[in-house]
Parts: sequence; C-alpha cells; structure tokens
Amino acid sequence: MHPFFDALRKYAVFTGRAGRGEFWWFTLVYFILIAVAAFVDVVIGTLDVVLGIGLFSGSLFIATLLPMLGVHIRRLHDTGRSGWWVLLGLVPVIGSFALFILVLFASQPGTNEYGPHPRPPQQAGADAPRVLAPSRARRWLKGTAMLAGLTLVLAGAVRYVWAVHGDSILASGKASMDEGRRAGLSRGESGCLADALWRHGADNPVSLASSVSNGLQLRGCLESSRFEAHFCERVPAQEDVFGAATWGNAACTLQGFSDPFCQNIFQSVVRYCTSADRGDKSRHGQAGRGAS
Repeated sequence: MHPFFDALRKYAVFTGRAGRGEFWWFTLVYFILIAVAAFVDVVIGTLDVVLGIGLFSGSLFIATLLPMLGVHIRRLHDTGRSGWWVLLGLVPVIGSFALFILVLFASQPGTNEYGPHPRPPQQAGADAPRVLAPSRARRWLKGTAMLAGLTLVLAGAVRYVWAVHGDSILASGKASMDEGRRAGLSRGESGCLADALWRHGADNPVSLASSVSNGLQLRGCLESSRFEAHFCERVPAQEDVFGAATWGNAACTLQGFSDPFCQNIFQSVVRYCTSADRGDKSRHGQAGRGAS
C-alpha cells in the first residue's frame, strides 16, 4: 500500500511509529491536493481572501486534519520523542521551523517505548518469512505515477472549467476591454488607475473572475486614455520581475489592500508602461509640447 493511503487508513491513530517515507509521502500528496482544491476555489469564486481558504480547500483540510496530526505524532514517536512536541506547530514561524527539524531525524533502531521499528529487519533463518523491500526504482516509479495522476486530475479540472465556461469567459473579457476603452476616452492614465482601485475596493468578496475583469477593464482604459507625462516615472520595467512584484506589493499596501488579487492591478500598469502603445503616446505627447 502506498504510504499516503497507509496514513489515511490510520485515520485517527496517534500511537505507534511512522517512518520518514510514510510521513513525507503523505505531506507531499497532501500539499498537492490542497493546491488543486485551492485552484478550484479561485476559479469558481469560493475562496475567502480574508480567511485565506475556500470551500474545497477548507473541506479537504478538515477531512485530513486527523490523519495529518496522527502522522506527525507517529513520526515524532519514531524519533523517540513524545507526540506532545507537535504543539510546536502552533507557534508561528519559529515553532513550525523547530517541528520541521524534529521530523527530519532518522528512525530509532529497533523497538523504542512507542513500538517496533516501522520497517523491521528481515528475520534470520531458512524458515523465516521473506520480506522484500521495494527497490528504489520501483518506489520512484510509484511516486512518478501518482504525481502524473494528480497532474492529470488538475489538467482535467482546468479543461472542464474551460469547456463549461470558456465562451462566457471570452465574451466577458471582450466586454470588459470595450467598456474600459470607452471610459478611457474621457480620462487620463491616473484616472483609469483610480477607477480600477475603486472597483477593487468595492468588490466584496474579491474573486479571481472579478479581478480578471477589473484588470482587463483597466487595460482597455489605459490604451485609450490621455497621456500623462509622470504616470510611468517610477514604474519598474516588466523584465524586472522582482522589482515589479515588490513595487506592486508596496503600492497595494499604500492603498490599504492586503489581498493577493490587488497585485493584478499594478501588474497591468507595469505591462502598460512597458508597452509600445505607451511609448507611442509618450513620443507624441512630447512632440506636441515641443510644437506648442
């Protein structure tokens, strides 16, 4: 049985020992499943940005809370430590890091006070039952197959969402761009950004769909907006990924937003300020000022 399913089978077992293989396989698959569930929450708008968790990811977290707690306790037992050390995980940052270090320790040899070794050595003697450990290649093959299966599940979820909602997504995106272009005819570049920030603040709760729509509307508005010489002065280049992300995060904080979708607004500004359209506006604007 694969270690992940073995840990699930021991749903609320807090006694005994768990080797590093059982612990790390369970943890890896758990985080992949949580990522898939969070992706579904973001796509269909069931993510609560205040709590940082959604309907599907929250349900999965609750369903696997006891197995996750159990495998942590059994892993600590395997290193010869009391399961109460798991409470370190409640201490932000430092406690979680300390718990991470503890579960890295190797298994104690033989039997300890919490039970026999999770992988007892093969018994000696001709009549002893033969225990064959799976080869490293076979373990890698099983792990690769599981990861491939989870990737297919994620790809299937994306394909299903696109098949059901693809046409409406495209139509909605075009409508947002057109609405933004019409608004931009009577606004300057800073006015387009101010409108986008207002829409973002009025959208409660914020969802991926509304964030994408707002970003497209801002993009259309900026394309047709009036040139303002100082609008892009401190905006990083799009090629400076780290600088652009840092600038966007600081701009969101300055506006009083802490949700992850706010970055989309300022990344749209970064793309616009680096675009050829903005360069043309800048050249024409400078030429107009010089002629006057």
